[in-house]
Amino acid sequence: GKTTLAATLPKPIFIMSMSPGGTQTIRDQVHQRKVVVDARYENDDMTNPVAYVNFYKNFQEMRRNGFFSNFASMAIDGLTEMGRSMMWYIVKRDGRAYPEVGSPIAVNREIHGPTFNTWDVVLNNMVSLTNQVCSLPIHTAITAHIEKDKDDFLETYVNFISFPGQSKTQIPMRVPEVFYIITRDKLVGQLKVPSRVILTSNNGRFQASTRMGSKGKLLAEEPFNEGEQVLQNLIKKCGLDWADKGDGTLKEIK
Repeated sequence: GKTTLAATLPKPIFIMSMSPGGTQTIRDQVHQRKVVVDARYENDDMTNPVAYVNFYKNFQEMRRNGFFSNFASMAIDGLTEMGRSMMWYIVKRDGRAYPEVGSPIAVNREIHGPTFNTWDVVLNNMVSLTNQVCSLPIHTAITAHIEKDKDDFLETYVNFISFPGQSKTQIPMRVPEVFYIITRDKLVGQLKVPSRVILTSNNGRFQASTRMGSKGKLLAEEPFNEGEQVLQNLIKKCGLDWADKGDGTLKEIK
């Protein structure tokens, strides 16, 4: 649902996709030119990782030449995949690449894989990139998978974005809105039917937060109904600029 949710931003939307096949769920909007997908960063290879480097180079060029002004919104779909690609690249650059699949060489943690320095580089790169994305003069979104982790202090499990190292806690601190898609049982007649909602505030297990929805502008759980422009409606609900650019379709790239 993360790609589907990102596609409910004001339109047209430019999506830089690192999630293999993720944008297949929004094919109709792509065909209508309401969403433009740059899928060159999908399907990276552990032994020859190039996706993150190519993404970063292209993103910086687009940022410098004003490319994003053609759109009302942009999204990075696949922060989890980006972190993996970045880690693979740094590991290879530092001469610690994993053996190729099928190689007779066994993985040796002394000479293969990430070090503490790797995680520092990943964290610094991601903090910088997140700040740059959030500073674009259009609506932006970054999607990620989530993972469960044990909180020893609270003696319970909490959910974070799935990302290598400390970035999974540091990145959410740099963005104004952290939303989670979760499932609740909805009573339809006498049947309980799973229904998706958008969690906008911290409930102890999911570290959601919102700035635009502060002071009660947004519910703790907002409905995620298929076919509705969910994020666009939430932006409107908070009294912010929610309109599409033009008629919401991309006419030409300037």
